[in-house]
Amino acid sequence: MKENKKMKALMEKAKSKTDDEMKEFCQLFWPHFIEVDGYIFLAQEYKKAGKLDYERFFDEIEVESFVNHIHLQDYLDDDHLSVYEKLFIGMRLLEIWPCKIKMEYPLSHFVFILTCDYEEVILRFYKKRNGPSWLNEDRLDDYSEGIMMKEV
Repeated sequence: MKENKKMKALMEKAKSKTDDEMKEFCQLFWPHFIEVDGYIFLAQEYKKAGKLDYERFFDEIEVESFVNHIHLQDYLDDDHLSVYEKLFIGMRLLEIWPCKIKMEYPLSHFVFILTCDYEEVILRFYKKRNGPSWLNEDRLDDYSEGIMMKEV
């Protein structure tokens, strides 16, 4: 990418004038992933979680599922968007996030889960490992909320 001096100055001003909430919102559409202790995390959610006590979790999948989940209403205006509009955005993120994570971790496999209970829309992911998964993939219709999952 090339830019002239004026654009460089404008970009620096944009970075300094944009508040943390807006920066976090933009991370939704091109997230930053980090690897810590063999886990893959959404960087912004890992920072929010603080120091993790891995021993309090059942397994690695539970650790990643706990840290790597976002409630879309935390990022989107609850007063102006219906749950269906949030779900639509979640569906787009379910297309974007797997593309981004496979660019960074092409040899790993991941499971992405989008849920909707008519009030909340939640997107989460974890690295696929041997053993039990976060949900019973063969019995998705048994869950009370709407579920969409994608493996990459």
